[in-house]
Amino acid sequence: MKSALFLSLSVLFASPSFAFTAWGNVDCGHWLKPTSPAQLQIQRAWLMGYLSGVNARQAADKPDTLSKLSSPEQAYVWMDKFCQKSPLEKTATGAKQLFKELAGKNE
Repeated sequence: MKSALFLSLSVLFASPSFAFTAWGNVDCGHWLKPTSPAQLQIQRAWLMGYLSGVNARQAADKPDTLSKLSSPEQAYVWMDKFCQKSPLEKTATGAKQLFKELAGKNE
């Protein structure tokens, strides 16, 4: 959990252009086939930390983007589909696209 907190904080201070370092950022092959149940939980915690950090960073200026999700499972399913379509991508790319898609629903 400490790494999820660190990830959230590192994303929180990333530049608005989404130029960032994403520790724990695995490729989609790892996302789709985790090596253990613990790895699956780590990946999911990373995604929630990433999304929460970006959401917190923009909270002062814009509506609560994550309120568009009714559960974390929706984000996991979205990432599963993203990785199935783009298996060579990194999960940070998918997380960024998911957040942008949710933010677009605020407009």
